[in-house]
Amino acid sequence: MSEGRRLPAIAVGMAVLAVVLSAIATVVVIARDPGAEAAAEPARPTPAARQVEATDLVALERDSIEPASQNGAVIGVRVTDPDLRHVLGLDVDDVVTAISGRPVRRQFDIHDVIAGASLMNTNALFVELMRGDEPVLVRWDLAGDLRTARRALPPRSPRPGLPSPTSPVRPVRDPLIDTVTAVDDHHLSAPRATIEQIAASPKLYAQGARVLRGYPSGGRPAGVRLYLLRPTSVFYALGLRSMDTITAVNGISVDDPAKLADVYEQVKSAATLRIEIDRRGTAEVIEITQTP
Repeated sequence: MSEGRRLPAIAVGMAVLAVVLSAIATVVVIARDPGAEAAAEPARPTPAARQVEATDLVALERDSIEPASQNGAVIGVRVTDPDLRHVLGLDVDDVVTAISGRPVRRQFDIHDVIAGASLMNTNALFVELMRGDEPVLVRWDLAGDLRTARRALPPRSPRPGLPSPTSPVRPVRDPLIDTVTAVDDHHLSAPRATIEQIAASPKLYAQGARVLRGYPSGGRPAGVRLYLLRPTSVFYALGLRSMDTITAVNGISVDDPAKLADVYEQVKSAATLRIEIDRRGTAEVIEITQTP
């Protein structure tokens, strides 16, 4: 081979050798530093974490969601109750598309997810959302025991479309509302007979609301929790709101709706009832003057 032909061949060979040596060096660096390959990949976003009470989560099982559609197809569900949205950290237009990998499209899907989580004693759920046009991943860290919270739910209807024995067909305005007079949001008056009726049967007189035992972190009963409370309820007229937890009446602790009558029996002679509540983490007091 002539001198003129050998020089290009040598140049090509040197170039190939350089590429091979570069590849070997890259493999050696990665082998020595396992994090180098991971660093080359784009970082995955860490889901935002939010603590959610077990009693708030189980409220999703009862008439608090609606299907959300896009281009004629159901893509998930929206939470319809504004107070429940607030405690779950959801925006009004957020669409829940999946929970812990399971797609949710209807009420039964929510029920199934929560039932499965309670059986597995799950302490966190990963919630996939559509927030506008952006997918969002949120982690709900559960406070309280799901199984205990689910046992506190009132019984469901025996068949779809039929009311349960303890629920009205549809919310109607409670006639007891007309007996309540409000001075401001925290000071009201009502006949003693009205308060006696409410204490004797809170579920009956809480039309347009759900009254359950509260279970904060630790799983112990603490207060009486109000869910899905509507303005048609006498509880609303008395200054209470959805997601309020009644913790005490005139200093006497309340931990069960069924015991409200016993608590009232101890304080019914008082001219004023001081109802202590927890409202979204803030302690407040509602004072009700009992009139003859």
